[in-house]
Amino acid sequence: IESFSKLGDSIYFEEEGNSPSLYIIQYISSSFNWKSGKVLLTQTVVPSSSSDPYLRVTFTFSPNEKTGTSSSLNFRLPSWTHADGAKAILNTETLSLPAPGHFLSITRQWSSSDKLTLQFPLTVRTEAIKGSFAR
Repeated sequence: IESFSKLGDSIYFEEEGNSPSLYIIQYISSSFNWKSGKVLLTQTVVPSSSSDPYLRVTFTFSPNEKTGTSSSLNFRLPSWTHADGAKAILNTETLSLPAPGHFLSITRQWSSSDKLTLQFPLTVRTEAIKGSFAR
């Protein structure tokens, strides 16, 4: 059971250390000024419809300054999706994806011409809630 009022504050998580690393956990249209990575990250989610069985997300990047350093972005591949039909395209290059439930990690010096597009097949499934319930 989720607390839907908390969804908006759990999109991005930063991992501290010598090299900047950011985890994108949820796909919600938003912008994030990532100070450690020195880039403004904007994600745009295309609203899904019954005629399009995919979640489609586009990321664009606006470096805050020219640093010459790389940073890592880690994109969650939801466990509810399927590998068949899932895609990640960085600029014009199709990337190899890990299995659902894992992260796609990209380390590079981000530029304003970079564009990442993710596509995940939407699926319907049920999961049991743990616990005992009175009948």
